[in-house]
Amino acid sequence: MAMTAFEQNRHLIIDLGDGTVFTVPPIPGSTGREMLGILVSVSFGTDLENAEKNAQKLSRQSLGLPSRRGAKDGITGWQEREELYESLRASEQERISQAAILWNVQGGSIDAVHDLLTTEAGEAYPKALGRVMRSCGLGQQFDALRTWLSGESETPMSADSTAPTTGPTGTSSTSASETSSATLPA
Repeated sequence: MAMTAFEQNRHLIIDLGDGTVFTVPPIPGSTGREMLGILVSVSFGTDLENAEKNAQKLSRQSLGLPSRRGAKDGITGWQEREELYESLRASEQERISQAAILWNVQGGSIDAVHDLLTTEAGEAYPKALGRVMRSCGLGQQFDALRTWLSGESETPMSADSTAPTTGPTGTSSTSASETSSATLPA
């Protein structure tokens, strides 16, 4: 059976299709912004040395779990959620983590989660992630990266590109040396 998801009382409810329900709590906006920085780093491969650690942190934060097993981090009600998560098959854990990230990260939405859960397997996560990146102003960079990874381009962005970019903190820039103090709302 297919997984489905909906929002209820500010929580993301994921039905695994067999009667098992996983509830993802909302996280504070500041954590969502931090998660976006980590997601960009993991997605664009800008910190390969810490990629596995960052992916683990991103997953645990998005699920409302402490930063590491056994820690508390001021989070309440996480034990039951972690126990259920750990009892799931690896493929179920992956889909739930991805859905939680796509919902809780800055720029995330229930629409991105639906893209993940309703799109054909090979295109589901890229489509959903693209939606999040576009909502954060990183759509052009994400599309260029996908083109480059598919082998259709030799470089992710041309050297003479003057398109404005938006970083994870919301600062806008047309070059590495130009930045503004604009920030995205919480």
